[in-house]
Amino acid sequence: MWMTNKTFKKYIGNLLCTILIVSLFNAPVYGMVRPDNAFEYFSYANKLSEIGVFIGTQTGEDKNFELYREPTRIEGLIILIRLLGKEQEALTGEYPTSPFTDVEDWARKYVDYGYSTGLTEGINETEFGFNEYLQPKSFATFALRALGYDDKKGDFSWSDSLEFANEINLIEEELLNKLEDESFNRNHVAKISYNALVTNLKNATDIVTLGSFLVNEGEIEKDIALSIEIIKQDKPIEIIAEAVVDKNGNTSLLGNPTVSQETLTNWAKSKGVNQEGIDLIPLYYDICSIKGLNPVIQYVQMCLETGYLYKVKSQAGIDASYHNPCGLKTSTGGDKYIASEFAKFDSWYEGIDAHTDHSALYAGVIGYPRADTKDPRHFSYIFGRVTTVEGLSGTWAESDYHIKLLKLYGEVLNLAN
Repeated sequence: MWMTNKTFKKYIGNLLCTILIVSLFNAPVYGMVRPDNAFEYFSYANKLSEIGVFIGTQTGEDKNFELYREPTRIEGLIILIRLLGKEQEALTGEYPTSPFTDVEDWARKYVDYGYSTGLTEGINETEFGFNEYLQPKSFATFALRALGYDDKKGDFSWSDSLEFANEINLIEEELLNKLEDESFNRNHVAKISYNALVTNLKNATDIVTLGSFLVNEGEIEKDIALSIEIIKQDKPIEIIAEAVVDKNGNTSLLGNPTVSQETLTNWAKSKGVNQEGIDLIPLYYDICSIKGLNPVIQYVQMCLETGYLYKVKSQAGIDASYHNPCGLKTSTGGDKYIASEFAKFDSWYEGIDAHTDHSALYAGVIGYPRADTKDPRHFSYIFGRVTTVEGLSGTWAESDYHIKLLKLYGEVLNLAN
């Protein structure tokens, strides 16, 4: 490994001490104007709540994560301790009293533990900076240290921490621009915190990301890490004979692509699919490769459900603006062909992610049901009910559904031969 566990945990401390800041306090902040983008990164806060990093009341439009509020240093320390699975140790252990005079009684044990174990320092010899707000550059500095970068050794400097974070893909270009134009709040903290967990460690060899390290150390449960996508499955499913048929002769939903993207593109063009529909093929291949699904079947199903991307007009009156590739209803949608009963997604990526999540849930893929999914009908009781195309009849749709789907799938396979 690239450094000892003890050394690395020290990095995590000096870092995450402010990196994974959350909502510990649910009291309203009177007079504060909530910006329009207050919930932009809510999904990341929600994922982090699965590992106890963001803790709200689970009610209200943002579960009381208070994403629009500026983060404080004490919040950062407590979240760091929770992230490392050390909260009970901090609260029940006996540690030397820290020299800081500005710490409130309720948080004293957190600060004493953090100071004694080297997780944090104060803003000076006598002040912890209990309610001090964090600057984006400081937050980026902590995150970079968590990943093994050392500003004291010249890897980067506080003044260029945001730019350096962008260079290593910790902070993407879009977010970097927002940090320059917007007030720094916990909405941004949620995104950077999640990014840190999925970013490669410096000089990593056997362990690649911070999230992987914490899973290997037993600080985050693997199944939860999989469900919130901070790690990926090594082998999501067992591939069955190129996924053409299962042991009973039925066509498996799971497995590797059975034809190339070029072949599938040629088939789609022969069916009159427009360029917008052709452009979805690489998305299906990329997304399905993560979930262990055969993208050819998923794409053919999209063509069946949408009439080759609305070459055939929808009976319900929906169109490509819904970005709904498989006729997914809302969580309460019924059987009627009414447009309002169908889910509407913000992009084709989001819609395909929901489509394939629904398929993966049916197929019983490891890591499902997902804690965070765009699939509006991600009901746990359908987990593992259908692993083959044949099984979709009478579950996903009408009793002859598999016949229609296999006819189109067979056309693609024949084109490859």
